[in-house]
Amino acid sequence: MDKNVIREMPSIAYHEEQLTDDFRLFVLREVVPELNFQGYKRDAKIEVAGHIFHNLICAGLVGRVVADRRESKAMRTVVWDAVIAAGFAVMALGSESSGFTTRYLVQDRLIEKRRLWELRMLCDITLARNTERGDDPTRLGLVVLHSGNIDWVTGEPLPEDERKRPVSIEERIRLTAQPDANDYRKPDPDAVRNGMEYFRHLEDLIERINANNLEHSWVAKGMRAGVGGPREVSFQPNVCLRQVHAGHLFRCVRLYTWGPLGGQGMTKEQRRTLRIDGEPTVELDYSGYHTRMLYHLKGTPGPKGDVYQPEKVFPTFYSFDNVALSRKAAVRNLVKQATNIAWNTSSRSAAAGAVKRALAQAPQEVRDVVYKVERIHAGDLLRRIESAHPDLANKFYCNAAVDLMTADGNVMKHMLLEFADAKKPALAVHDSLVVRVSDRAFAEEVMVRTYQKFFRFPPLVHIA
Repeated sequence: MDKNVIREMPSIAYHEEQLTDDFRLFVLREVVPELNFQGYKRDAKIEVAGHIFHNLICAGLVGRVVADRRESKAMRTVVWDAVIAAGFAVMALGSESSGFTTRYLVQDRLIEKRRLWELRMLCDITLARNTERGDDPTRLGLVVLHSGNIDWVTGEPLPEDERKRPVSIEERIRLTAQPDANDYRKPDPDAVRNGMEYFRHLEDLIERINANNLEHSWVAKGMRAGVGGPREVSFQPNVCLRQVHAGHLFRCVRLYTWGPLGGQGMTKEQRRTLRIDGEPTVELDYSGYHTRMLYHLKGTPGPKGDVYQPEKVFPTFYSFDNVALSRKAAVRNLVKQATNIAWNTSSRSAAAGAVKRALAQAPQEVRDVVYKVERIHAGDLLRRIESAHPDLANKFYCNAAVDLMTADGNVMKHMLLEFADAKKPALAVHDSLVVRVSDRAFAEEVMVRTYQKFFRFPPLVHIA
């Protein structure tokens, strides 16, 4: 196979996860005998091989390669070479456009040892209860608090190796609880107890959502590069969820899948191939979600029509009568992207830098509209967006999206609980739902009713 194709394929970084007993047994029986490991450190090499094969299979099922550094005397490099020599993978040095890590592509003889990989074999989907793990929390928990990137006490950036590490929920509750009335140096025991009960209840809810989805079958298709060209391969996505709190309790709280086979990591094209219980699916989301949410939180229904109001941002362009719909859609997408940047940054200068980068990556026809038709730059574009939303003037450049993510995560949790009560499956993709076509009417009704319960105004639900 052409090594240049491998170099430019999307990659996942080599990583180690907790391997299931079934997968370890598969590796020992089916592939280790072909690696010819001898004597010295044989058990250690088998352990590394298990993780390498896990990486290769998971990456291959979603059309990716494994990226890993090569160090000449490292045991992992020795094992990679044995895997390649046995014909389970091919290697290409470099790049995915500029990276220098080596790429490894799984070969058919490994994938075909199981035509449809069982999720339970590849992924340990039994999530821990961090409320019961004390000072030893794990990122694979039903509810996870991680450290984020900033020290929550000093406000200073954390060292690289301390970022996004799981943090004890109980310890954080004790540190932030109101002080005891009799001894201000200690937390109020009732506050700690109530906090822990709240998070135990959350764990129960997430477990109920996951248990419901695991009662159903999930199969998606992806394209995998091979010697004879791209080939379609079926795989089971991981649709189980964790609730993640970023840096602080109740900050950026959303539901996330995990691992290379995580359902949220599938491309939109892969999600369109998803079959639940053998049925075709549809993906539904809220149109203009965060922008419309800001209006509704302010107590106003917001503008009629397109909430992003691209015709106000690009008035000259939208005054033309003969513009192709595809071009209008591309320009509207830039307005949407720039508007969301404005909600999710802390200053206009930071937003202008992000919009400038977005423009550099935009299609030429969009850049022509900005620079030649409207004759503006990134800063001008942001000022026009501000003028289009005078009622939200105090929400620009104040990281509003941090709170909006928590709000939409809460909406999603309540919707999935309704699906669980109805024993209907649904894949959460942050602010959208993938459901069986036969459940579309039910999903739309739940999405509208749940949103109105939180924000009083009706949302606009459409096919993503």
